[in-house]
Amino acid sequence: MWNEVVFKAADGDWELLGDNGWFAMMAWAAGPDNVRKTEQSDVGRTVRVTHISDGVETTSLVPFTPADRRYVEDDINEYLQAAGIPSRPSGFDWYLRVPSGWRQRKSQTQDQRGSSVVHAIGTLVLGAQQDQQSPAQLRPHVERIVTGFYAAA
Repeated sequence: MWNEVVFKAADGDWELLGDNGWFAMMAWAAGPDNVRKTEQSDVGRTVRVTHISDGVETTSLVPFTPADRRYVEDDINEYLQAAGIPSRPSGFDWYLRVPSGWRQRKSQTQDQRGSSVVHAIGTLVLGAQQDQQSPAQLRPHVERIVTGFYAAA
C-alpha cells in the first residue's frame, strides 16, 4: 500500500498525521485512496534535551538531527511490524483525506477539536480497544473503524 500512495496536490482537504506508529496504522487502514504524502523536511525542527549535572537539571532545545529522524522512523516501523504491517518508507509526511463537507457537518454538533479527522478516528479506536494495547490487538479495531469512517463519508 505504501508505494501506491501518491504525492499530495494542492487540491482537496488533507490532515497531517503525527510521527508515530498509531497514526501510521491509521494511514495503512485508510488505504492509498485516502492517504497522501509529501517530502519530509526536518529543517528548523528542534527537540528538548534535559541535562542533569551535580543534581541540577537544565533543559534546552537542540536541532533535530538525522539520527533523531532514524530513531523516529525505526520506532514507527517496529510498531507497524508488531501489528503485521509492512514498514513505511521514510522521508515523507503522511496525510489522511478529510471527506468533503465533513468539517462543516462536525462543527454543527461539536467544538473545533471534533473537526479533526484524526481526533474523531482516534476517539473511536480508544473507545473500542478496551484493555487491548498491543499493535496486533489494536489493528483490527483501527481497520474496522477507519474503513467504516471512509465508507460512511
